[in-house]
Amino acid sequence: MTDVTDRHRPLARSLVPLPEESLPGFLLRLAHRLGRSPGRIAGLCGLAAYERRPPAYHLIGLPDDIAAAFAATTRLSWPEVNDLTLRRYAATYPALAKAQVDSKTHTVAQREYWAFNASSRYCPECLSGDRSAVQSAHGGPGS
Repeated sequence: MTDVTDRHRPLARSLVPLPEESLPGFLLRLAHRLGRSPGRIAGLCGLAAYERRPPAYHLIGLPDDIAAAFAATTRLSWPEVNDLTLRRYAATYPALAKAQVDSKTHTVAQREYWAFNASSRYCPECLSGDRSAVQSAHGGPGS
């Protein structure tokens, strides 16, 4: 863990995360404040070491070594870093609690595949519509 944090110096300035702010939102605000691209900030913070952009699984949770580097670089506490990811919802959304972040392979093992389905979800009742004028005017159900 020290190897990763040693490579990442603290940024000249950082921000306090907003309530319920996501990791991408925080990176965008920080990039704007520092006058750099979000990709550059992600790289400086240790989030984009393997790609040009942070991988999608960082939204779920950060591996410990990456979280430590991000915390050190942004001068955030471990709980603040954790709260930027979906881990903050693990108590109320059991599938997130079961997702295991693997710091060796930098991936998320998904035991509950239904919770992380890449396809969109829909409600059949909602798709059937109510045949209202606005739905008909825009090509919805009943047109």
